[in-house]
Amino acid sequence: MIMCYVKAGDIVSARELFDQMMGQDVFSWSTLISGYISTPDMKEASKLFVRMPNPDIMSWNLMISGFDQMGNREVTSSNLFFKESPEKPGVMEFRYSRDCFVISWNAVIGGYASHGFAAEALELLRLMKQYNVRPTYIIFLSVFNACAYAGLVELGQIHFKSMVSEFDMQPLW
Repeated sequence: MIMCYVKAGDIVSARELFDQMMGQDVFSWSTLISGYISTPDMKEASKLFVRMPNPDIMSWNLMISGFDQMGNREVTSSNLFFKESPEKPGVMEFRYSRDCFVISWNAVIGGYASHGFAAEALELLRLMKQYNVRPTYIIFLSVFNACAYAGLVELGQIHFKSMVSEFDMQPLW
């Protein structure tokens, strides 16, 4: 029912129904967040997201997409922090903490890699290793793309070997 209100553009009724629910599930949280993003009210979407007990991939993607659509220069949550670089106006920097979720690292490294910021993507991989956060296949794919985009073939090979030797991850051919 929340989705019906959201699709009709009645975010007030959607929120009232959500607040009256006894046990909100991930779907109801994500649906309401999506509604706020579409209104567009990123402030309210952010408040709701921070209160969400167990944000999943869909809710993270909704928030990142929402901030991207709004053209915001700042994205924050308790574990993920972007801010416009004072040294490079228009460039977002990732502020990390030791307790970042792997999905946060995935999103940021992938974003840097896909926008041609190979050095930043590689620096975050180094920090992940320093903080003993185990990279995923997705992170390594982003690192390989960053290296390929920047013409860093030898460095890409080094990271490929690291994937196999340090993390015992076999290529998925």
